[in-house]
Amino acid sequence: MRTLAFLTLATLCLAPPTRAQEDDGTVSTEIIALGFGKSAFPGYWYRAGKKGVKMDISRQGIGFPIQYKGPRVLSFYENQTDLAKPPEGEAPPKPLARVKLPTGSDRVLLVFALTEKNQKIPVIRAYGVSTDKMKAGDYRLLNFSKNTIYSILNEKRNSTPPGKISNIRETGWSGEVQDMNVQFGIKDGDKTKRVYSSVWGHRPERRNFIFVFDQDDRFRPLDVRMFYDLPGVKAKRGETITIEEPIGEITQ
Repeated sequence: MRTLAFLTLATLCLAPPTRAQEDDGTVSTEIIALGFGKSAFPGYWYRAGKKGVKMDISRQGIGFPIQYKGPRVLSFYENQTDLAKPPEGEAPPKPLARVKLPTGSDRVLLVFALTEKNQKIPVIRAYGVSTDKMKAGDYRLLNFSKNTIYSILNEKRNSTPPGKISNIRETGWSGEVQDMNVQFGIKDGDKTKRVYSSVWGHRPERRNFIFVFDQDDRFRPLDVRMFYDLPGVKAKRGETITIEEPIGEITQ
């Protein structure tokens, strides 16, 4: 099964364009995180004021939100000791990975991935998931496949081109718990071939994220994964990040 090599491809450009940088060069938001990989994530350290904080990454679901205020480029380190001030005359350790956060979003989803070629250094992408644009009961489909994805959620039909994101909403989804009949298809010649069918339990208080990847299985060529976020859950307090030294642009 070809699952995570996708994060070395151009499909990582899925993130929508961000708004202009805020005047003070910082962002104030809440961060939620999710991991993709064949093995467990070790957790990564970042600066929170004068202390180091470990961000644990789960592959099973979206983590608890963390309140964040700091520079747009967030740096993660392998060990807590890497955050300590280096001896005089020595350069500080380089971060293991960096990610640029979008501005103008009250919640940001960080997607971490360990690729087949690198099981140590994560690839990280940030997606603005503002609660004023994505409501409870909504679905957001992120298409990492090379195919256009044709989806039916109950009676709601949608198509999502390769490398694009779709927001899928229906008025009745925000009001009640229900079974969600789900189908996904791709083009097979001039016809649409159904390649995934299931029934999901829909809960109106959840915001739902659907990740779709290609996989080497001719009977089921799509790997479909759904995770949810609870926008009513308040972020952890007391973990506001402040970093004094300047940070350059991300290079991958």
